[in-house]
Amino acid sequence: MSLFPATEYLSMMPRAFAFDVRLKAFELEGGAFLEHHIVRAALVTAHDDDERVISRVTSLLPLVPATAPHRRTKADLENIGELPESLRLEGAIPTIVVVHALTGDAAATVPGGYWEQLGRPGGPLSAEHARILSFNLLGSCYGSAGPLDAGFPTRAMDREVSPVATDGMTASQKGEFLLPDASLPATVTTFDQAKSLLMLLDALHIERVQMIVGGSLGGMVALAATVLDPARFATVVPLAATHEASPWLAAWNHIARAAMIADPAFPESERGFEIARQIGMLSYRSEADFDLLQAHDRSSLFSGPAAPQSGSGGWSPRSPSRIARYLEHQGRKLRTRFHPSAHLCLLASMDHHHLERRGEAFDELAKTYVAGVAIDSDVLYTPIQTDRYLAMIEERGGCVLHETLSSIHGHDAFLIEWEGLERIFAKIAEWRSEREADVRGKTK
Repeated sequence: MSLFPATEYLSMMPRAFAFDVRLKAFELEGGAFLEHHIVRAALVTAHDDDERVISRVTSLLPLVPATAPHRRTKADLENIGELPESLRLEGAIPTIVVVHALTGDAAATVPGGYWEQLGRPGGPLSAEHARILSFNLLGSCYGSAGPLDAGFPTRAMDREVSPVATDGMTASQKGEFLLPDASLPATVTTFDQAKSLLMLLDALHIERVQMIVGGSLGGMVALAATVLDPARFATVVPLAATHEASPWLAAWNHIARAAMIADPAFPESERGFEIARQIGMLSYRSEADFDLLQAHDRSSLFSGPAAPQSGSGGWSPRSPSRIARYLEHQGRKLRTRFHPSAHLCLLASMDHHHLERRGEAFDELAKTYVAGVAIDSDVLYTPIQTDRYLAMIEERGGCVLHETLSSIHGHDAFLIEWEGLERIFAKIAEWRSEREADVRGKTK
């Protein structure tokens, strides 16, 4: 079942492109000021959006998955202009907003994108039925404002708050430690990233979004955006996400951050960045996933008479395990395509994610449809976290749906389990259609 009814646009071939836009400068939630507020946005559309945007932007770009960090000088930043007031995307065309996870980018549903499978014809994120709008998160390094931009604020520019002592002990006695504030990016929260998205939607004159969907950090930003402007979003779909950063999540991020800062090359961490990624992979996957995909080669575990003949790959005390090689590969791969400063910035976004900093957060979420998707093997954002935020929304009269994606792959299942995801999106479409029919029936 499609998320949207078939329209006259079905016969049109979708086009995909990215563009950079300057938005209004603003003070980040942590207190630093973002002077150059640049957002890299992307559209996949089968409608006339392409002509509307192409004819009015000066920084049109191909929409392909990012392969390297993007640095900008002050002159580069100043050359990026605002969108003209005359640019208004057609309101009758449904809009889906897709928000990427920690190291993702704006190329979500195009070939090579992290959700390419879901964006294919007939898929739940296909441009056959809606425009697909995505963007690079604030604080990343793939086109939107982030630590690799000249003049991006540092953590030293955040508001200073005295540490809180507990149990009659000083903060230092409780494990207080210092961070190199001048070398770390300013704190960017999920509310900041959500505010940036809302400003982008305003600039494009998109007043109503049929669905906002994101996995992991993307789901957290989707929730934050809905808290800030619930009337804008008809449905929010957070996958493998949460309403607040747990101590468990913050602990993983703390260790990863410490590895990067301890690197002698910091802030251009190399080996420390690789190790941080290896640490992260332990929380992104599961023991069952490793057992299946990174199991020991049984023929190499033995020596002596039962071992394979010399030269045929028998056991060696100097041979690294398959899982060790896998983790090394993941670390090196991320180091070549991402940047440690952006990684640190986005880890902090996760750490500071607490929807209830906005006091009426769950009352706001109760004003729209919320379909929370948990992963049964996720050890980073456990299913009970999805239970908790959906229950709090439902207690306030909200309409919620709880779906669970079954997988052995852990947190990263939202990037792997295509058939399961398509089934869940079909259920969400059916659920929303039924709820809307109920509302129409009650208003007659």
